[in-house]
Amino acid sequence: MKKYNKISLCFDMAGCPNECLHCWIKDGNHGFVTEKEVRDYVDAFQGIAEELSVYTWYLEPDYLPNYKELWELEQTLSTKPHEHYELISDWRILRDPDYVKWLNEVGVKKCQLTFFGLEEKTNHFTGRQNAFSELVDTLEVLIENNISPRIQIFIYNSNIDEIQDLLNFLDSLNIKKKCNEKGLTFEYFSHTGSCVGKAMKLYDQWLTEDHIEKIPKALIHASLEHFNVKAVDEVYGISEKSLYEKLILDENSRTLEIHDIIFYIDGHLDVYPHFAVHQPWWKIGNLKTMKPEEIVEHYIHGQTFAQQLIRFTPIKEMVLKFGQVESNKVFLEEDYLDFITEKYLEYSYEKGR
Repeated sequence: MKKYNKISLCFDMAGCPNECLHCWIKDGNHGFVTEKEVRDYVDAFQGIAEELSVYTWYLEPDYLPNYKELWELEQTLSTKPHEHYELISDWRILRDPDYVKWLNEVGVKKCQLTFFGLEEKTNHFTGRQNAFSELVDTLEVLIENNISPRIQIFIYNSNIDEIQDLLNFLDSLNIKKKCNEKGLTFEYFSHTGSCVGKAMKLYDQWLTEDHIEKIPKALIHASLEHFNVKAVDEVYGISEKSLYEKLILDENSRTLEIHDIIFYIDGHLDVYPHFAVHQPWWKIGNLKTMKPEEIVEHYIHGQTFAQQLIRFTPIKEMVLKFGQVESNKVFLEEDYLDFITEKYLEYSYEKGR
């Protein structure tokens, strides 16, 4: 019997056409993994896992022109076939007429598109010109091809005043009516996302308690339904001040339980946990210099700089160092702890260099 039950390997073979300001993974160009490297390292992991799931992306799916072949490669290298996620390449869908037909063939029934407001704001936060107009066109293409669209809206203090205008614009497109006529569903929801990775630079644009009152009631209702919660603060959070006052009393350290072994592997063949920012304090190792079993052992025994520091640092110490006691910015508690933890990790790593 092999040592591990299941391991998922996600290789960055193509990167992303966008430079989204909220991205918690991507920050700089780390190069790309080749198909030969994917095959070689998957083969190396075969010897230690009962089940392997292989993906050739973790940023933009289906971005490379040979996306069909890469999909087949994933299926071939994986122990069991996997479904196509609801994330698609909204860059490719308008540039490749076969792409949406292929999405139908592989069983995609619903997909998610991301807006940040109207044209200027969506282009700005996506980091790509024409992103807004292409997303709008993509909505039509999806419906025409019997794929239900779902829209997520990121809200910050810099775009909140046009969120109602965005909803009005979407209403003017008659998306719900068109979906109903074809037996499709149309959903939208909002949140702020996490405040780590590149999004840490958006801290000054974070929502405050006062901003919550500006969120359209219809969007709040849809978001509560999407997340299956009853209270507004379960979607957008509570004030940093409240979190600060609670967490400075917490003498426990954070527990990072490992339920699944999922690795993100960049173009340098550096390996990171799937939930983590691609920074040196989270780096597990490198496939060129470590055997697969060493990588897994290093991770599950908490040997990265980040895992060790988190395990032995009381929550109160991190919050006292980087929390803002007078701030009324709103966070979900786990998102806030992630933000404070990243600040503390960066500080400690640079201090120790």
